[in-house]
Amino acid sequence: MSDDPLRDSVIKNINLIALNLGDQGPEKIADHVRRFWSPSLRATLVTLTQEDNEVLTPLAKEAAKIL
Repeated sequence: MSDDPLRDSVIKNINLIALNLGDQGPEKIADHVRRFWSPSLRATLVTLTQEDNEVLTPLAKEAAKIL
């Protein structure tokens, strides 16, 4: 975990959403994020995909790149 609770929350939640909706594909995950997440949360997620780290599951990363 980091010193940024928002970042940690985004990581935790996108990975959980990917786990729960993963069988429906990355498009469904991205749709969920578009519909229910604020622009600031989506921006944090997009930033995470640009960092070179392994905090997001592959499916979460794929969905985030669709945003």
